[in-house]
Amino acid sequence: AINNALGNIGSDKAIDIVTGSHPESGAISDLAQAIDDGKISTLVISAESDPVYSAPSDLKFDELVSKVETVIHLGVRNLCASARASDWHVPGAHFLESWGDVRASDGTYSVIQPMIAPLFGGVSETAFLLKLLSDKEPAAGTDPVQEAVKETFKVIAGVDSESLWNTTLRNGFLRDSKYPSANAELNYDSAKGMIGDNVTNSDGYEIVFTTDNKVWDGRHINNGWLQEVPDPITSLTWDNAALVGISTLKKLAKDKGLNWKNKDLVIEDKAHLIKVVSEGEDHYFPVLPAYGHAKNSISISIGYGQKNAGSIAGTPQSSGEDTGNTTGFNVYPLRGTGSLLFATGVKVELVTDEVELREGYNTNTYPIALTQEHFLMEGRALYRDGTKKEFDEESVKSKKAQAEHPGEEHASSFRSRGMDSHIPPEQAIYRGQDDKDLIDDGVQQWGMSIDLNLCNGCNACTIACQSENNIPIVGKDQVIIGREMHWVRMDRYFAPNTDSHGKFDEEEEDFENVQLLPQPVACTQCEAAPCETVCPVNATVHTEEGLNAMAYNRCIGTRYCANNCPYKARRFNFFDYNKRPLDQLYKGPLSDEDKTGVAPSLKLQKNPNVTVRMRGVMEKCTYCVQRIQEAKIDQKRKARDSDDVKVPDGKIKVACQVACTADAIVFGDISDPESRVSKVKQSPRNYEMLKYLGLRARTTYLARIKNPNMKMPDADQVGTVSKKIH
Repeated sequence: AINNALGNIGSDKAIDIVTGSHPESGAISDLAQAIDDGKISTLVISAESDPVYSAPSDLKFDELVSKVETVIHLGVRNLCASARASDWHVPGAHFLESWGDVRASDGTYSVIQPMIAPLFGGVSETAFLLKLLSDKEPAAGTDPVQEAVKETFKVIAGVDSESLWNTTLRNGFLRDSKYPSANAELNYDSAKGMIGDNVTNSDGYEIVFTTDNKVWDGRHINNGWLQEVPDPITSLTWDNAALVGISTLKKLAKDKGLNWKNKDLVIEDKAHLIKVVSEGEDHYFPVLPAYGHAKNSISISIGYGQKNAGSIAGTPQSSGEDTGNTTGFNVYPLRGTGSLLFATGVKVELVTDEVELREGYNTNTYPIALTQEHFLMEGRALYRDGTKKEFDEESVKSKKAQAEHPGEEHASSFRSRGMDSHIPPEQAIYRGQDDKDLIDDGVQQWGMSIDLNLCNGCNACTIACQSENNIPIVGKDQVIIGREMHWVRMDRYFAPNTDSHGKFDEEEEDFENVQLLPQPVACTQCEAAPCETVCPVNATVHTEEGLNAMAYNRCIGTRYCANNCPYKARRFNFFDYNKRPLDQLYKGPLSDEDKTGVAPSLKLQKNPNVTVRMRGVMEKCTYCVQRIQEAKIDQKRKARDSDDVKVPDGKIKVACQVACTADAIVFGDISDPESRVSKVKQSPRNYEMLKYLGLRARTTYLARIKNPNMKMPDADQVGTVSKKIH
């Protein structure tokens, strides 16, 4: 409705509503009825579907499948509930192992091409269906799935052209294949009716079922990378939790005779429990305070609580604690055919007495693994923002200063906030700039800029870095005690409304109207790195290209460097995380239960260009030095006898930069004034985090700019979070 009022809908606008051909298919309730009527003798459960686990609870699908004579499961997960309930399991091929095709949201046709041959002889869904349709053997040397995709392509393209087929394979999509735009008009009366039919029941609470940003609907439950990456809102790992607004959580406590303050909402590394009553059954969930959440509403992500779904899904505990072989809590029993997205009028209460959370496990709290327990900047202008009006004024000042004093860094309001506003002027007896010609030997100097205007905290950079640099997972127990290994962490802060001095009542504030501020942080490659001066064995040193490098074989694990890093960007291998299963971390080589090594298939996961670290070694972001070296070698090979061996701008893209769909990360040679990163760093929005320490960080940030409508409530609070910090 808002986009319609603003005129954002149309073929040439931000939102284009299209008309597509969607074949009608029955609902899962129709299938359940057919099974119950005895009309289904053979049932094939394919792809990522797991109805035994995720079907609406009132269908009782786990009981229905037992009525089918033959149940066949096709998929990559052989331990999901549907696979275990089937008579036959056919190993499926991953989509990167098979041919296929898809339509984008606007209808654009795209071809899926296999990256590798199936590792375990998996069968794709298309291959399985083709086999059911015909028992004719394919011609020698042909792939029936590829031929089927090619036939579909000919129909959609409307022409049998080998050239167009090859062009589509190269581009990844078929040009001009989107669905036609629709002349859609919003029916306000219908929309009002839909809202009126679903008004929250005042006698209870509203439960909103959300797909999880990591495991989605549960299909990725056995992926350790996704399990351990922190939730961008709560920073929770290895679990799901009920998210409740501050005022609602205090209300639940008051109903139990408790007068909670904000400090009572979380007990160190344990969360309180709530009881949700549905269909006469009690369901328990850990609860986390959700800043800015709607009142009387509770959000719970689906996809967790799967039993015996794999070694990772069983939350391996290094302490050996029995967790019931399940990760998180199953929300699907609360979802019925009439409440797939949300349920209203639900009875919810805070748990104060011990309850049987799982068989043999009685408690009134639940251990949770959070990577960031604080949510305020505590008077430090780590994240900086501003308004468009302020930015326009700074741009004019910057252009004038650049014209008068070219090549010099010029102060802006974004660079002089917080403690940076108290930095004294340059008082050194010499300036490095004066000696630049004497020391400049042409070596490229690497740097990075991160645009907070574009970053939305999705954590894609964290996972990309983990994949590229062989970073291990450590398990829930180790995360709880602060031993996660991510080189890129996503800090997030919540900024409430404050007075003109940035003050608010931290104990009484309900944080109903907050701004979420995500900020990726890794090693900033300080030129005056405090970690280097305290290492007793020179394991962390500075390269001629300005990188703060690690010599892993010299590190003796004193951890002085981590203690001296103001950004807390270093990670220490307390155990052989890359070598041992997570439940064997505390087992030494002399133990009878010693188990080391990894499965052969997992070895293929490692990047051969990056050293796999061992116990007792410190590690951190390296600016993907292996990619830098690869580019330098390639450039030298191309140069041959020429002296032009500088890597061209844009040729090196670090892993986090490639993964960032918002293009918030820019990397390159800061000694080249024409490079993209150099130009970005000239923006008046550019600032160095903790600059007052004098570390000269190579990674800098671009402040976030907002353009508030001053007629809206609290408009004077937008874009002023860091401005009020002195």
